[in-house]
Amino acid sequence: MLDIILWYLLIQITGAVGFICLFKFLPKLADRGYGFSKPFGLIGWTYIFWILTSLQIIQNNPGGILLAALLFLTLAGFIFVGQKKEMGEWLKTNKKAILIGETVFLAAFLIMVMFRAASPDIAGTEKPMEMAFINAILRSETFPPFDPWLSGYAISYYYFGYVMVALLTKISGVLPGVAFNLAISLWFAMTAMGAHSLLYTFVSYWKMKTETKEKAQSFALSTSWLGPLFILIVSNLEGFLQALHKTGFTFIVPTGGSGTDFWTWLNIQEINIPAQAPYSFNPLSAGWWFWRASRVVQDFNFADPSFKNHIEVIDEFPFFTFYLADLHPHVLAMPFVLLIIGFAVNLFFKRDLFSTGYNIVHWINRLYEGQKPVLSDLRIYHNIKNITFWVMALILGGLAFLNTWDFPIYTCLVGLVVVLSAYERGESGWGLFEIFFETVISFGLAGVLFYIPFFIGFSSQAGGFLPSLIFYTRGTFFWVMFGSLLLPILAWIVWNWFNHGREGFPWCGLRIAVYIVFGLWGLSYILSILISMVPIYGDMFLDGVQGAGGANVMMVIASSFVRRITQFGTWVTFIIIITFLVELVPYIGNKINKQVDEEPDVEPENIPVQEKEPSIDIFVIALIIMGILLTLTPEFFYLRDNFGTRMNTIFKFYFQSWILWGLAAAYCSIVLWNQKGSFRFIFAPLSMIVLAAALVYPAAGFVERINNIQNNTLTLDGSAFINKWAPDDNQAIQWLRNAPLGVMAEAVGGQYSDYGRLATFSGQPTVLGWPGHENQWRGGNDEMGTRQKDIETLYKTNRWQEAETILTRYQIKYVVVGQREKDTYLASPVKFQGHLVQVFNTDNMTIFQVPDLENKSPQMENQ
Repeated sequence: MLDIILWYLLIQITGAVGFICLFKFLPKLADRGYGFSKPFGLIGWTYIFWILTSLQIIQNNPGGILLAALLFLTLAGFIFVGQKKEMGEWLKTNKKAILIGETVFLAAFLIMVMFRAASPDIAGTEKPMEMAFINAILRSETFPPFDPWLSGYAISYYYFGYVMVALLTKISGVLPGVAFNLAISLWFAMTAMGAHSLLYTFVSYWKMKTETKEKAQSFALSTSWLGPLFILIVSNLEGFLQALHKTGFTFIVPTGGSGTDFWTWLNIQEINIPAQAPYSFNPLSAGWWFWRASRVVQDFNFADPSFKNHIEVIDEFPFFTFYLADLHPHVLAMPFVLLIIGFAVNLFFKRDLFSTGYNIVHWINRLYEGQKPVLSDLRIYHNIKNITFWVMALILGGLAFLNTWDFPIYTCLVGLVVVLSAYERGESGWGLFEIFFETVISFGLAGVLFYIPFFIGFSSQAGGFLPSLIFYTRGTFFWVMFGSLLLPILAWIVWNWFNHGREGFPWCGLRIAVYIVFGLWGLSYILSILISMVPIYGDMFLDGVQGAGGANVMMVIASSFVRRITQFGTWVTFIIIITFLVELVPYIGNKINKQVDEEPDVEPENIPVQEKEPSIDIFVIALIIMGILLTLTPEFFYLRDNFGTRMNTIFKFYFQSWILWGLAAAYCSIVLWNQKGSFRFIFAPLSMIVLAAALVYPAAGFVERINNIQNNTLTLDGSAFINKWAPDDNQAIQWLRNAPLGVMAEAVGGQYSDYGRLATFSGQPTVLGWPGHENQWRGGNDEMGTRQKDIETLYKTNRWQEAETILTRYQIKYVVVGQREKDTYLASPVKFQGHLVQVFNTDNMTIFQVPDLENKSPQMENQ
């Protein structure tokens, strides 16, 4: 309990300092950024600590952490001096908003703490990797931290989130195993509070069209809980289908003049076969019943025209992610993703960036024309003078360090928001493209500038994008995945269309939608033909990637075309959404400036930008468009990595789409539920049915956790299970935690196993942990070299000189001989006795320390 209170108080203090800054930077948010104060305070504090430690100005210890906190507090103090009166008045009049926001945070934090206490083990999936990183950062004297699973190297991964967790762990003094579960709870709570804050702002702006500010914000506070609900709790429809399948329900789907069982036709793994008695409407079952929902989307290669042998694709969504509780980068980035969306909202309404001046090309043209433009005429000059630009760049660059995929995604979102804002101001044509690229490039370069020490040493498995010929998402999979979000979004789009009195079919929108979808489709085919012409690489692309089995590229393209035409659900969905959105944007933009139209004596260009009233609907449309781009792109292109499939591309893109569409769906639902007329009576019951279906999965998860609470002793220590199942390992880990830092030799084995466990939980670097993960992080095996074979030799050889050579090569300080080494290599501690110093021993675990090899003559005895 004390650990929980410590972390809660620590983040509250951090958030208070963060809010002092955000009050200045986010004046256009309904809560002045209060909902983001905790993640902003955390990223500000951690950045100062990380950059000063990386530059070796301070050390990675409590003193360095406190010095960074003092510097951040001093910076906030300077900001506070200039706004203390305004902030004091705002706090007095917004107590209700603060109280509700803090209630959301505390409730989410305690609920997730309960969930983790019921199932705390740091075992399975990616948890050991994440624990290894946290412990390595805790024990590293400086940054970059050492790689716990590849001694002699620094971590080659986006580890900023783990620095945050380690910072809180070290300053609070809690055990790392406890900190792991407190961290997943804290990140869940910060995400919930951020989602609540955004929806509070969205609904406030919408309601202020017809109500006073006070009434609008009061209504928004009563409904903004839907933000965390749609993002964090609402799930895909697989849980409902899994429950329905267990009832034994089925029917025949007409297919090609015959019929197919519904579950066979749906073809989601594990529920594509008849259900077994006893029947019940309950998705819970033995084993990992919840796993299937994260593998709804499946791919089938060229050699599998019958769609029977699926290729695994990851399609996680937030509830699954927090239920699984891997403290992975996409989780650690979530509050900061919402934070940058908050800044984008502020930018959209405040318009103090990218709104005046010339771009670089126009500025140079004016120079050639002899007009002698001055530096202040440059648009980028105005931006770099604005502190908000640099704060946004710090957060965007932080996303690259937290979860690299998010950096280009949300930089592009900011660019899209700026473009829509410029469009609403009257900009058109190529000028919009210029603004977009200028925004993205300037924020991108500034973001990289803040994190240069990270980028210098970072390597990745990513190898560019490949066209996707055979891999695509069936419409059934897509709607099972996103149906709970797409229904309110589509309904809102249709309602807007009819509500605004649009007449006739939206042919213009349809043409643009067709150009986009079929343009990407055609481009993927053209690039496929070009790639196939490249010797060796072309064969790899067709045979190895697409599973073409020696077929030529035209055969594969023909097969791809037939499959996509006959499985049209996904790309037709995109065409429908894009068609109506394209038609709505200019109409909503015209409505924004209705006060200009009603005053014909005033020229629009003479009205100050600040006097125009933007519509939050435009921003919501930006979220929807960005979600479309993220889900449409993997239909035709995917990132080339070690997996050779769309698995990671779908995972990363779909997860961010869920966040964007979740916000949009929550807003759309509130708007439609509060309309009058027949449309509401159609939408309300339909949406409630779909929402109920989408809540079957989290309800089942909640029931399972309650059952765990009743059947288990509650603890937040994720490493406690080791003492239960392997007490010798646990004692060794405790000894190693307190031992001087040094390279450790232990058995090497496959990933997602208990190999490397001593390094993972002690923070001592091992020669080699999980080889598969190191291969992914570094894009190959060059750094690993012969380590796996050398460790095997160390434990198996009978020639001590050979073993000593390996000890010297990797500067090994500790040699572990436990049950894992005995099972893997038939190792015996007897071999090392007489050569090494025994420093730890139990019935089934011995640790030897290596003496100073430089002053030790080689020993030739065989053991």
